[in-house]
Amino acid sequence: MVMKAPIKMLAAAICGLLLGLPAAQADEYPERDVFVQLGMGKSDLTIYPTRLTLHVGEAYRFIVINPTETTHVVAAPELELMSLTTDLSVQAAELNRLVVINPGEPTPIVRLESSQLGGTELTTDPLEWSEAVALTEDDLHAGITIGPGQMLEWHFVPVKDGTYKFGCDDPVHAAFGMHTIITVVS
Repeated sequence: MVMKAPIKMLAAAICGLLLGLPAAQADEYPERDVFVQLGMGKSDLTIYPTRLTLHVGEAYRFIVINPTETTHVVAAPELELMSLTTDLSVQAAELNRLVVINPGEPTPIVRLESSQLGGTELTTDPLEWSEAVALTEDDLHAGITIGPGQMLEWHFVPVKDGTYKFGCDDPVHAAFGMHTIITVVS
């Protein structure tokens, strides 16, 4: 069956519009970066910030960085159940180059001078990060291992208000209060 030229052009135009739709949607709903750091200063068994406020319906890129030499197992089962997850992954960088900027703040990542934070800096150069390991929402229930120098990225949209806990699932680390209380508001 031979298709006429106007029908072919119409079909091509519709396909082009559909292919451009995700890019247009991404511009409409930008993600807000929220940083969480595992370990601060002299203690590997702390988390910063200890409290966060997120909003229902806003898209977030939740970045958890472990600049310590301690392995942590993080989980957020209740928050994950009340959110729409779009992507979840862990990747690694050289430990001596890793630090978080403005933990808990929705600000862009920038390169730091090494003298600002104890000789470490965060790089956004993708060539300096390892290949990301994709995870599923189920991993947030069971706990995700974040080793020294690793970063967790969780892209999600909270869909229900409430108070949720995000933190280290290790019993000893939890006993030290290694969790962040996340309040989701409408």
